[in-house]
Amino acid sequence: MATFGSILSIARSAMVAHQTAIQVTSQNISNAETPGYSRQRAMLAPGYPQRTPQGMLGTGVFVQDIEQIRNTLLDVSFRRDSSQAAGFGLRRDLLERVEGVFGEPSENGLSATLDAFWASWGDLANAPTSNTARGVVRERGTQVATMLNRFAQQLHDQQQGTHAQLTDSLAELNGLARQVAELNVQITAAEAGGQTASDLRDARNIAVDSMSRLANVRVLEQRGGGIAVLVANQTLVDGSAAKQIVTSGVPPASTLHFAGDADALPDVGGELGAMMQFLNEDLPDATAKLDQLARAVAEQVNQLHRSGWSPAGDGDGAANWDPAAPPTGSNIDFFAVPVDSVTGLPDPSRITAASIGLSAQVRSNEQYVAAGNVQSATGNNAIAIAMAALRTNTGSVTPDPAAPGATQSFADFYRDLVVGVALASKSAETSATVHQVIAQQSDARRQSVSGVSTDEELIALMRHQQAYVAATRLVNVADEMAQSLLNMV
Repeated sequence: MATFGSILSIARSAMVAHQTAIQVTSQNISNAETPGYSRQRAMLAPGYPQRTPQGMLGTGVFVQDIEQIRNTLLDVSFRRDSSQAAGFGLRRDLLERVEGVFGEPSENGLSATLDAFWASWGDLANAPTSNTARGVVRERGTQVATMLNRFAQQLHDQQQGTHAQLTDSLAELNGLARQVAELNVQITAAEAGGQTASDLRDARNIAVDSMSRLANVRVLEQRGGGIAVLVANQTLVDGSAAKQIVTSGVPPASTLHFAGDADALPDVGGELGAMMQFLNEDLPDATAKLDQLARAVAEQVNQLHRSGWSPAGDGDGAANWDPAAPPTGSNIDFFAVPVDSVTGLPDPSRITAASIGLSAQVRSNEQYVAAGNVQSATGNNAIAIAMAALRTNTGSVTPDPAAPGATQSFADFYRDLVVGVALASKSAETSATVHQVIAQQSDARRQSVSGVSTDEELIALMRHQQAYVAATRLVNVADEMAQSLLNMV
């Protein structure tokens, strides 16, 4: 039967339960602006009923659990969109750095420098006996080679810098993986009694959110409160165990894989995926095309220059003539041709943007610059005219070695190189903007569920406060009833 003790016990349970709920609400309000915090809610449940002759009577209320309000589906959506936004954003930044190397359009870029080089040959054609004009040709050639050298060095520096950034990002991802594994252990232990370890779960969710920026991760819930984290459908974190991702190989064949496992991970997405694409595709493609341009310029110029005659080369180049064939020119290269270390012979295919430079003869004396194609004919300007015509020669470069029939001029080839980088950068920028908006929308939907609304929490605070006051009134009523009973004795 009901007793004063049972009434006071019910009042006490109500006071304790709503005091706890007020504490949880206070925690929510104090963390309303804390990044990564998920609001909590005290789950109140009626006490186990007591069987009496009059029937089943309630025994009050208790806090069943401190629940964390979070929607895992919204987490999945946000992490996917966040990974794509971060990946495209970083790729845009990396490609913009390549654009900055070329710096086109510009009055001081490679396009203008090549134009000045071809124009100097035209000036030499107008004054084939002028040493000053020859000196200008040599200076313009030096500028072309120097600019190509600088571009190649800057692209190499970007490769080194991006690789260092990749190493740092891998260290960050691996550190987060270990952190998630440690939090799995702590959460499993804390929730062994059936309660929710909300603060530990928040810390783990923040770590997973950070991982999603670096790679496209997928989370699988496990029994006991732990999770598994997958990258490229491969398990990175499994409960208390965390693997490590490492990189091996050199561009354009760099790979990511788990330590101790040689199998390469496919596209991992996020910033890591953007860096791998930049190192293995974007940067090698730009470098290869720049090398192709440097090699084509050197080969086309050298081919003409070897057949020409110059004041210094008329007799000096005789040492390079083939004794079995009559001389067709002084046989002196304008640009240096590297020597194959195996055969010991000049190998034009080894010319790159990093190695291109003037030949030793031309560098030492401008009189090695050939203007005509007839020996000792000082007024002949056929070579200089042919050199100037290379500016618009549409057969100078083969853009695709697999399609040797299609050729371009030097200017068109370089323009396509710069435009290709610019288009890739613009595409990455557009994708980054779109996915950034989508990620913000996903985060807004997630915050609408797990974020703290101070207005809602203040209303809840007032409700629990009124319930707590009502419980104290119940104590007063029980006391008055007891006093009335004592006065009847």
